[in-house]
Amino acid sequence: MKVTSIEIKNDEPLIAAGESTDLRTIAHYSDNSTAEIKSFGSNGGKTLTSISWSASPSSIANFTSASIGTLNTSRHGVVTVTATDFYSKISGTLDITVSAPLQTSMVIGGLNDKQTISARTTAQLTATAIKTDGSRQPATPVVWISSNTAVASVDASGNFKAAAAGSVSITATSGAFSKIINLTVLAPLSKPLFVVSCDPSHPTVIDAVQWNTQYAIDSVNATEWVAVDGVSCQSRFAVELLTPSTGSSLYDIKLFSARSPENSAVFLPAVVGGNFSAKQVVSVGETKDPAGTFIGTFTEIYTFVVK
Repeated sequence: MKVTSIEIKNDEPLIAAGESTDLRTIAHYSDNSTAEIKSFGSNGGKTLTSISWSASPSSIANFTSASIGTLNTSRHGVVTVTATDFYSKISGTLDITVSAPLQTSMVIGGLNDKQTISARTTAQLTATAIKTDGSRQPATPVVWISSNTAVASVDASGNFKAAAAGSVSITATSGAFSKIINLTVLAPLSKPLFVVSCDPSHPTVIDAVQWNTQYAIDSVNATEWVAVDGVSCQSRFAVELLTPSTGSSLYDIKLFSARSPENSAVFLPAVVGGNFSAKQVVSVGETKDPAGTFIGTFTEIYTFVVK
């Protein structure tokens, strides 16, 4: 008995780009019998042969290995798969239609699940659809819901605004998919942790432990923990609080705050990042870079040590 034809079976009627499917081969013999080809050996006196797999075009789908019938798809289109009997060299083909990628889940951007934030926090939330091929695109339309509007609200466009201390869940729903993030909102600080002074006779005092404790629980709202003394810094275009980089003569930006064009005694909310270490030498300086991207030298006013 000889193999007369090879039939390919796909048990997944619908496969989307990015998904995989396992294909089977059925051998048809000269006595009109059939047997599934699985491995070397025999079944009812019939030799079970090895199969070699290929796919065209490979840009739509391909096989992990030529000897394994797992088809991995990558994009929408029609792919022709071929299974060839190693011994008889007889081949079978099957056209498989790969649909456009399907959505599998959704993620929320702008804030993180289980994040702690200040009651002064505002954020633009986004909902992103995750597809079977790993691609991402904005989910639409999206319905936003806050579980406790007294703590935080979110409008139809995803504009988030915290209001008071407490816990709140924000839900984004788009079609059959939903995503929830749970947030803890802290009461805002009654006063900054420290005020940056440009007067060397009244140096800025930074408590590193207090700063890092606050940073650990609410790294989003560092702008409310620090203020710039508008009187002592009034003649400055912008103020930077800088710390030396490890093993470098350059500095890391820790704070950047620009003077308000409307009121020279007021500095705009600072851009702050990173941690302070006790006994660390810190410099207060002026920059002419309005974007706050410190890349060169700055005019040093004075240095001090974080306690």
